[in-house]
Amino acid sequence: MTRSVLGVRLRAARECKGLSQVDAAAEIGVSQSTMSQWERGVKAPGSDYWESLSRLYDVHLVDLLDEVIELRSPAEKAIDDDPDLTREQKDALLAAYGVFRKKDSLGLSRSMARSRASQLK
Repeated sequence: MTRSVLGVRLRAARECKGLSQVDAAAEIGVSQSTMSQWERGVKAPGSDYWESLSRLYDVHLVDLLDEVIELRSPAEKAIDDDPDLTREQKDALLAAYGVFRKKDSLGLSRSMARSRASQLK
């Protein structure tokens, strides 16, 4: 993805939340000029800002980064697209789903995943 495409997506996400560049920049701890550079495609945000942007705009990173979208399974897409779930619930379900898919590589049991998901209900 080019920086300009990413910039358009960042601007659209900000505008959907009704935030100005100044307000959004203040929320994540950057200057308004940095936010402007990201949205114009002059620069891309560093990886340390992705989680902040995702939470601020209430948008999952896969919705900003199209290369990742193709990697989502139908179950992950269904969780992300469910309008009745909060972002916290979606993240917990996606984490639990990831544990089931990679149960042995993470060294976590299914009961641990269920316990974590039930804590966020």
